[in-house]
Amino acid sequence: MSEGKYDISVEKLEEIIYNAPWLIDEKLAVANIKGENGDNGRHICFSFNKSRFIKLLFKDTRSNRPVIVDIINGDIGKENVVDIMLYRAILVSTAEENRKALESEFGNNYHCPRLIIVGESASDDVYISANLAGIEILTYADDKETAINFDKLEVIDERIKNWKEFKDSGEVTLEERDKWAEDIYYKIDDIVYNMQIPDLSMSKLYRTNAKFFWTEGMVYPFVNIGFTYNNEYLAGIYEYFTEEMPYSGKSIYFDFVVPSLYYDYGNDEESTQKIKDIVEGIITDNGYPIIKFDHGQVTIKIKRNILANDDELKDTITELIDLAIEIVNRSNDTY
Repeated sequence: MSEGKYDISVEKLEEIIYNAPWLIDEKLAVANIKGENGDNGRHICFSFNKSRFIKLLFKDTRSNRPVIVDIINGDIGKENVVDIMLYRAILVSTAEENRKALESEFGNNYHCPRLIIVGESASDDVYISANLAGIEILTYADDKETAINFDKLEVIDERIKNWKEFKDSGEVTLEERDKWAEDIYYKIDDIVYNMQIPDLSMSKLYRTNAKFFWTEGMVYPFVNIGFTYNNEYLAGIYEYFTEEMPYSGKSIYFDFVVPSLYYDYGNDEESTQKIKDIVEGIITDNGYPIIKFDHGQVTIKIKRNILANDDELKDTITELIDLAIEIVNRSNDTY
């Protein structure tokens, strides 16, 4: 095993995985087994001389099996494969007083725990040895298929923060989200229809089909709607876009398109700046701070809670589309 190269200590990574086991598997939960420090599922010691600790013990809620997780500083070696096999032996052959707690949490499934080793990387030989022993290897610093693909602590912290915001936004569960997103789509579609603006239309609501996906009939489970006007992009409303526009429990995003800049009508520098000034004025004068203006697209944030209030949703969408059309008309006049 080589010393770690990345800015993630074993202790910090253990803390992160303990508090966010979905980084490994979305169906893991902390096992209700007390550890040496009093925390459930952490630093579990079943050995007689107290010399061996299971760093993390989870429950696979699908199969009710225990999941032993060992975290390594640096590259995973064959000695780590041997170590986790020893942890399995200790768990399975534990003393009577410990066995009662395990049976209460896992039933007889405590005899067949899942074994997972987390480290920076592993050689092909180590992968083969682990696979033959039924051990899963998860790495965060090589190019193999992995469940934890982060090499900086800040990236993990940001991902956890985003996931926490998603869970705490209080709208719906992930399983219900495609239906929720579909409902939002049709509400906005009805608003657009009732505005009765010629040549204004919305993007279609696309569903998966067997030709391109395995499961059929599902809707992309996030709000992501585009608007066109006179057969050109006008605007869009969406919940997130990569790390640049992260998911937020408080806001969503709305983009205005400036056609003369977006489609590059060949403006000179003076007219381009004049168009930008006009567009910025229209948006900020109506109380919307601009968070990005690039390549003919202007991004603002709007309150997420409008999605749960039909009247606010109608007022906001109507106002923003009117502003988007004003931007098109005035910027084209300038051009």
